[in-house]
Parts: sequence; structure tokens; C-alpha cells
Amino acid sequence: MLPNRHGKCQLQHFISESTWDARAVIDQVSMKVSGMMPHDALTGLLIDESGWVKKGTKSVGVAHQYCGNVGKTGNSQVAVFGCLCNKKYAALVDTRLYLPKGWISDRARCQEAGIPHEEQVFKTKPELALDIIKHQLSMGVKFDYVGGDGLYGNDIALARGVNSLGCIYMFDIHSTQQVYLEKPELYLPERKSKKGPAPKRLKAALNRLRLKSI
Repeated sequence: MLPNRHGKCQLQHFISESTWDARAVIDQVSMKVSGMMPHDALTGLLIDESGWVKKGTKSVGVAHQYCGNVGKTGNSQVAVFGCLCNKKYAALVDTRLYLPKGWISDRARCQEAGIPHEEQVFKTKPELALDIIKHQLSMGVKFDYVGGDGLYGNDIALARGVNSLGCIYMFDIHSTQQVYLEKPELYLPERKSKKGPAPKRLKAALNRLRLKSI
């Protein structure tokens, strides 16, 4: 058996430098988990992010950002995850590393870190979540709904994207979120004065309600 320090070097080489296909492994796990989920209850594809505190500046995506594992901002990496969940069974089936704008704007840094050119594109966490959902659907992974916390529930583009895919979703939203109890009609307000520009923004004929007040 090789000494421990040599074993660590081999593991590091396997993860960072060898030509194994990480995506193929993750997809294989996803398909196996999907096939093992019980059929007598609903299966959810749950979306959430997690982070790891890091030292230094070399780890891909590391930046001073909010890290949920410690509940505050810090030098860390953050990734968005997809988890298949059914009753007491749950397993991670997908992930996307979050790359802050500071990384995307520094092409030399991305090149040095070995980030593929096609992945050097800034995406928000909800956009990464939508990528996960689309990918799982494209593989035929079975789930009955998509779930997520308020970070994802307050992103209207994500909700519209999930809805356009024909998926049922159940996202948390913040208590300060304003909503309409029915679809409002929109109208263009009349100009009240000859001074200044004419109104261009449509307004709703109904008043919005804060969730705290309902």
C-alpha cells in the first residue's frame, strides 16, 4: 500500500487532472436513483445551494460570498444542488458550481483554473437551478414536482421557466412578497401634467397584498 501522502496525490490527480467524465458519473447516479424511488408517493426534485469555507483564491469559484453552512459571508465556494426526494428517501442527483461575476470577468484566472471556455458564463443561482431541472427532464428522470426555498421562489424568471417546462412547482416566497389574489388588468395611467415625460409604465387595476397581511 502506498504511503498516505502518495495516496492523497493520486486522489488529487484523479479529481483534477485525469480525463474521467464527472458529468457521466453524476448522470448515472441520477438515473439509478430515479429508478429506485417508490411509486406509491410523490417524488420531488428539490433545489438548494450549499457552500464550503475555503482559504486562498485558487479554488474554482471561491469568493467572499454568503455561505449557508456557516450562516454568514466568508471566503467560500457555493454550488446549487438537485435532490430527488420521496418519503424518507433522498439522494443528490445533480449540481452546478456557482461562478461569481469576479471570476467570469477574469478570463486569465478562469483559464489558469482549468474552467472550460463554454462554462465561463455568469449565471445566477436560479438560472443554474433551471439548468438542473432541464437536464434532469432531458434524461427522463421521473419527478412529480420541483421544490425550493425563498431564494428560488422569489425569482419570477425561474417560476416561468419551470412552468414552461410543464412542471408543477412549490417554492417558498418571502413574507414581504406582494401578490394579487386574481389576475389584474393593466392600464396606462393618464398624464396628470404637461410637464415631464408621459407615463409609460403599465399599472394594475387591483391593489397588491403583502403575504404578512393575508
